[in-house]
Amino acid sequence: MKKYTLLLLSLVLIGCSNDAEDAVENIIIEGRYLHEIPDCDNSNNPEINCIEFVDFRDENSVDVLIGGGDIVAQATYVRNGKNITIQQGEGTNFGISFEIISETELMRLEDQSIWAKE
Repeated sequence: MKKYTLLLLSLVLIGCSNDAEDAVENIIIEGRYLHEIPDCDNSNNPEINCIEFVDFRDENSVDVLIGGGDIVAQATYVRNGKNITIQQGEGTNFGISFEIISETELMRLEDQSIWAKE
C-alpha cells in the first residue's frame, strides 16, 4: 500500500511541476517592465536615467532603455519558452536576456535583477 501511495504522490508532484512551468511559458509578454538602477544618483546630471525599461510592443519588437542612458533603442526579441533574448541590431550594441518569473516580473539573466511590470 505504501508503494502505491508513494507512486501516486510522485506522479502528482511531477504533474504539478510541469503545470507550473507550462503556466509561465504561456504568459503573454506585453507592456513595460521597469528596473531601478541601484545607488543611482542623477542629481548632478538629470540626463542620467535611474530607471531602465523594456517595453514589449508586439510578438517580436521591443523598446529598450538600459544602463542609465537617454536613448531608447528599438530592437527585436526572441522568446523560447520562459526565456526572452533581446537581440543586437541596428542602433543597439547590446544583447540582454530575461527569464519570465510571473505575469508581472522578469529576471534579467546577466545580473539576476528583477524588472517589474508598470
